[in-house]
Amino acid sequence: MDQRWMRAAVLAAAAWLSGCATGPQGTQAPPPGTLRYAGTLPCTDCPGLHTELWLYRQPDGSPGGYRLVQRPLGVAQTGALESRGQWVAGTGAADDPQAVVIQMDPAEPARLRSFRQAGPWVLRALDSQLRELPAAWPRSLVRVPDEVPPGALVLTLGDRVARHDVRPGQEIVLLLPSQPARGYRWRVLDLPGGLRSSGAGGHVPDPAMAPPGGGFDVVRLQAAGAGLMDLRVQYASDAGQVLETVLFELQSR
Repeated sequence: MDQRWMRAAVLAAAAWLSGCATGPQGTQAPPPGTLRYAGTLPCTDCPGLHTELWLYRQPDGSPGGYRLVQRPLGVAQTGALESRGQWVAGTGAADDPQAVVIQMDPAEPARLRSFRQAGPWVLRALDSQLRELPAAWPRSLVRVPDEVPPGALVLTLGDRVARHDVRPGQEIVLLLPSQPARGYRWRVLDLPGGLRSSGAGGHVPDPAMAPPGGGFDVVRLQAAGAGLMDLRVQYASDAGQVLETVLFELQSR
C-alpha cells in the first residue's frame, strides 16, 4: 500500500479537489472553485452524523484549509460541531494503490480523517488503516452542485433516519442516486403545504457510478412556513414501476 503523500499526487487530483485557502463563515458565499460535500457518516451513539465538508486550496494550486461541520442525527438539542484545519492528497488506499485519497490534519492523529475519491461526485470515508468502511454503514459524502446556496440544507439518502430543522425561507436540496439512462428517477409525492419548489432541479451524471449512466438527481425545495412536514420522494421508472419510497422529516420554525 502506497502511503506517500506527494505534491505530484496533489496536482494530479486537482481536477477533482479544487478550492482556495480560506473558507466562508455561516451562509457567506464561498470563493469560486470551492468544493462542498454533504452526506451522513457513522456515529457511535446516534443514527449518523450529518456532515458538510468544504475543501479549499492555495492560490498556487496546493491544498489549503478545510471546514467540516457535523451534527448528530436524532439527538435533541444538540448543536453542530465545526472544525477547521489543513488537508493533503495522495495515492494509496488499502485495496487500491492508485486510489486518490485525501487526509485532513494528517499530522494530528486525534483529528485525522481519510477519504477516498470514489468518483468526481463522491468521497468515501476510510478507517485509520485506509480501508473501506462496511457498505451497510453511512460512509459517503456527495458533492454539492455549485449553484446551491451556501445556506441550503443538503440531504442525501443517509439523512432519512432523523428529523431535520429548517428555517422559513431556507432552501432544502436532495441529492439522490439515480439511473435515468435506465428510465428511473426521483419524484416528489404530495408536496407538503409548508414546502414549495425553488428551482428546476435536474441531474448530475457520475461516470464512476456502476452500472454506467448513473448519477444524482437534484431536488430543490424551499420552506414556506413553520411546522412539521413529511416530505416523501419516490424512485420509479418512467413506466410507473416503483422501486423505493423515502420519507424525510422536516421541522420548520
